[in-house]
Amino acid sequence: MEPQRVNVYVENYRNGDDADYAISIDSVSGNCPGGGDCSHLIEVSMVSDKVLDLDEGEVGYTIATVFIEGPVRDGRIVFNVENGVETKQSEVNFQSSVPTSLPEFGNPGMIAILMIPFIALVVSYRLLGRF
Repeated sequence: MEPQRVNVYVENYRNGDDADYAISIDSVSGNCPGGGDCSHLIEVSMVSDKVLDLDEGEVGYTIATVFIEGPVRDGRIVFNVENGVETKQSEVNFQSSVPTSLPEFGNPGMIAILMIPFIALVVSYRLLGRF
């Protein structure tokens, strides 16, 4: 799957103060199609883990890139934003649009796979005249 870009925005609400913010990844979780944990298949990297020198009311951001390296059905990434006085969390929830199994292994595909040898057997017996 192609890497996805996530912008992490920070706004300075401190009255009259400039502020620096540190951004970290608190947790990453993901669910496999069978219901198991797939967090090991999600990799998150950030261009920078800091947004520096924001004036009061100013908005800054950094960029995170999310790589999904396998069949992950859905997941969540939690970011911590800290300014030295307080810490706030923000989360990104996502769902994958990538098929988690091949269509051959669905019900119609399995019926077709099982019918092919049967049809070949019937045709070969008909051609050889054994019916």
